[in-house]
Amino acid sequence: MIPRRWLTLRQAWNLLRYLCSGWQPILPYRPLYLSVSSVSRCNLRCEFCHVHSPKVSPYPYQHQPCPDVTFSMFRAFLRRFPEALAVSIIGSGEPTLNPDFFRMVEYAHSRNLLTITSTNGTLGPAVMERLADSRLDRLEISLNGYDEDSFHRFTGLDGSLFPRIRRNAERIIARKRVHHRPMDVVLTCVFDRTTYREAGHFVALADELGADRVAIQQFLPIPPVPGFSAAERCLFAADPAVTRFFSETDWARFRVRVELPRLITEKKRFCKSVFTTLRIDGNGQVGGCAGMLLNNAGNGSFLDQEVWNNAYFQRMRGLFLAGRFPEACCRDCVSTSG
Repeated sequence: MIPRRWLTLRQAWNLLRYLCSGWQPILPYRPLYLSVSSVSRCNLRCEFCHVHSPKVSPYPYQHQPCPDVTFSMFRAFLRRFPEALAVSIIGSGEPTLNPDFFRMVEYAHSRNLLTITSTNGTLGPAVMERLADSRLDRLEISLNGYDEDSFHRFTGLDGSLFPRIRRNAERIIARKRVHHRPMDVVLTCVFDRTTYREAGHFVALADELGADRVAIQQFLPIPPVPGFSAAERCLFAADPAVTRFFSETDWARFRVRVELPRLITEKKRFCKSVFTTLRIDGNGQVGGCAGMLLNNAGNGSFLDQEVWNNAYFQRMRGLFLAGRFPEACCRDCVSTSG
């Protein structure tokens, strides 16, 4: 993931050091990617969500509620790591609920960072128009269905929400085209073992709406929670029905670019995230995982002098290098698969 524009000298030098370095607990380069858990709040409670699902009981490494990341904290974070290539303003909720969200996007763009976010697409037209007009490089809109019935089945939410999300996606795509914005609009949907055969309907809708890309996303498991284990819900490369479906479906018939899910395998199990990514929450605490929404408490502050090579990161990297998993969730995360 490299910005479309020219890299700064610092970015280019850091990228070169990364490319020339091997994996080790203490790294000679700085983080390539920054991730910001900008909010812990959400206006939806999707059943598959690690943080806001009404079906998920507390578990050991669960993300804990935090204050919103302030603009001053965001600015300090980006200034602390000017060598990074990209920043994801995502979070453990709906990012646009952060009152400083659009200031953050503008500031990240001014720092020559590839800027990414996601939205559930339920907020009002004014927010959608600002997203379309923003300096984002990639905007993911979580449709999580292709009609009212599938949206209800996939999320557990009222299906009547779906038309609003669809209209907002259409509004963003149309406005982006009118204003010739270079942003990629990506429509996303989470699929599991019970729903993956419906992925074609979702891609067809994204194609109809004129999205730049469509992402068929893997279900993220929560091992300690019944009904959320990988064995029950995830898509495995060892399942012949799953591999046959994704390999034999003619995705090329669609105009939209299709991003297929990463299937879980029994190979290697190594996570690059702790070697490339620095994530912060609203308390300024750090983590190396931008996928499973882990609890960052006790990992150190981004303001600490040696935070990128602190005890937390050295421990995480050392365990992965030894072929071990720091947390139970790492075993079945798509980031450690393949």
